Amino acid sequence: TFFTNVAHELQTPLTLIAGPAQKLADSSGLSGEDQKLVTMIQRNTGRLLFLIHQLLEFRKAENLHLEIKRERFNLIDLVEQISELFDEMALRKKIEYRLELPHSVAGWFDQDKIEKILFNLLSNAFKYTPEGGKVTLQISTPGKDKVEMSVANTGEGIPGEKLNRLFERFFIPGDREHTETDKFRTGIGLAYTKSLVNALH
Repeated sequence: TFFTNVAHELQTPLTLIAGPAQKLADSSGLSGEDQKLVTMIQRNTGRLLFLIHQLLEFRKAENLHLEIKRERFNLIDLVEQISELFDEMALRKKIEYRLELPHSVAGWFDQDKIEKILFNLLSNAFKYTPEGGKVTLQISTPGKDKVEMSVANTGEGIPGEKLNRLFERFFIPGDREHTETDKFRTGIGLAYTKSLVNALH
């Protein structure tokens, strides 16, 4: 398809940019200003590569080509590792960040997909939570062989008339002013997350 072809075309030159940028970052002859510029190149190249990978994975999910790789482990260990990635952002934005987790949830899970689901949900929550707000991650086991994952946040919210479009591709809720990070959004985050959840059912 068009989007898949474009994603593949962009992936190669971005990878070729990432390699030399890493070599520059590792060199010792850069001034402080040059180091900042190289870091910016690395950060933005990484963002674009991540979005391209997400687009390609989303197309696989749409076409039911996602492979499920289950292994047995304690889900809570993985959840705690992913949730820690947002500790710094919580401190910076003065967000009350709460984890409501059982001690252990052992079972057979696809680690890669669980990571992506949780990371997307938390990223979305922190992106739309104002300073001084609250983000809560909750894991529960309401029944045998069933795990529920919930991410809730305070903030402006989504108008009721737009809720039914929440998982549409390229739907970005709200009319607020765009931020710097919005330039790197595809509008497929929640649609992609839903496709991963469906694949695990």
